[in-house]
Amino acid sequence: MKQRRPLIVSFHNKGNGWIVLKFTFPQKAIAIHLSSVFDPIPDLFKWIEKIGFSDLPAEITIDEEGHGKILVAQALSKDATDSFLLKIFNRPENDQLLIKSELSKFDFIMAFLNSFQSMLNKEELIWSGDYNPNVLPMKAIKKLFFGNDCITTIVEQTA
Repeated sequence: MKQRRPLIVSFHNKGNGWIVLKFTFPQKAIAIHLSSVFDPIPDLFKWIEKIGFSDLPAEITIDEEGHGKILVAQALSKDATDSFLLKIFNRPENDQLLIKSELSKFDFIMAFLNSFQSMLNKEELIWSGDYNPNVLPMKAIKKLFFGNDCITTIVEQTA
């Protein structure tokens, strides 16, 4: 099997209704500015769910208040249930492809959820909308996709 390149996912609460979601690949870092005005968090979690259940292709457009990014998750093949292809495009600048990378589904989802939880653990997120992002069920989502052992596995990996 082809070795996948590592990816770092990070969330940074910038305050005043802004979060920076950063994907750091070996060759490039891409920052996506999440705005509470055009709240993408519920759709991001639905997108993550689709990846987890291999309901691909899955796409989300994130409005960064005037411009944005399109994130596309595609199946590599019918047999490749543990990995997927992530493409990130600029919008509306001719939908320029910024990056394309083959990723482990498990590693991606865990990095995404753990980073989001880490941001929430640092300080309470003040966010508009009809839900509280501080109480999103991270452990339940991880268990849904990967079973009871995933929490122990992540603790071991981060220790």
